Formats: sequence, C-alpha cells, structure tokens
Amino acid sequence: MLPRPSLEACTPKLGQKFLLLTQFTARTRVLKARSALSALTAVLDAGGCAHADDLRGGVERIRAGAHAFVEDATLTRVRSGELRLDDDRRAELDRLLGGSGHDDAARLGLPPATGPGDVTAAAWEALARWQRVAGHPLYDREVADAAQVAVRTLEGLITRRR
Repeated sequence: MLPRPSLEACTPKLGQKFLLLTQFTARTRVLKARSALSALTAVLDAGGCAHADDLRGGVERIRAGAHAFVEDATLTRVRSGELRLDDDRRAELDRLLGGSGHDDAARLGLPPATGPGDVTAAAWEALARWQRVAGHPLYDREVADAAQVAVRTLEGLITRRR
C-alpha cells in the first residue's frame, strides 16, 4: 500500500488548484469573449466573409475599447514579469486588475465585509497612487501604460459606487 501524503504536502497543490479555479471562474466571460473574437478573426483571415476588412476593423475596435480585455492583457503582462515594478506595486496592480477576484473589495485588497464607505475611500487612495505612477517620469512607458489601466479601473470602480 502506498503511503498517504500529509495535509502539509497537499496544501500547496490545493492552493494552486484553488488559485486556478478562482482565476478562470472570475475571468470566464472575458476569456469566452476573447476566444470568440479570435475565432471570428480566424474566419476573416481565411477569407470566409465578403466584408472581412469592415468586420476586422470592428473586432479591433472591440478589443481596444473593452476595458475588460485591456485589463486581462495587462494582467498577463504583470504576471509575466515584463513590467519593471517592485513586488508591492506588482501585487497591488495584480489585485486591481482582478487577479484576486473581481469584486471591489478584492481588487482593493480589503476583506469582503468592508463597509461601502471604506471601500470608496480605499479606491480614492489607490487612484491617487496610480495616477502618480502613471505620471512619474522615471517609470518606463510600459509601466506608465499599465498604471493608466489601473487608473481607468479605479475610476470605473468609483463611478459605479456613486
């Protein structure tokens, strides 16, 4: 008979499984929409449509204009390590972009039971922080662009709470 692994040995695997489940469940709609746009692009590229150029332009406008797609792409860049950020800013940006959940408290790193006033106050504080990052001359263009995505995310969060 094989020895049973201890709970301590299983915990990292359970944590990874939970993280993957959380990430994909929260991002399901965005991932499905992105897949649909990719499939449409493949059909257009294969010559499967009479007005391919018009539709291709529409697909690109959707990709560029849908903030959820921009968040998703930026989150991928954050997690790939291609942005030069310190660990604290990287972790905060990951959370703001929905890396730990899409509800307002999770994006702000707050407990789920945080009151509405405290969530709004934290959002305003984060907005000021990321506006400073976006406008800071010593950050490179990639970091400034990612910070602008965070600013747009926080502006949307604050607007929804009004």
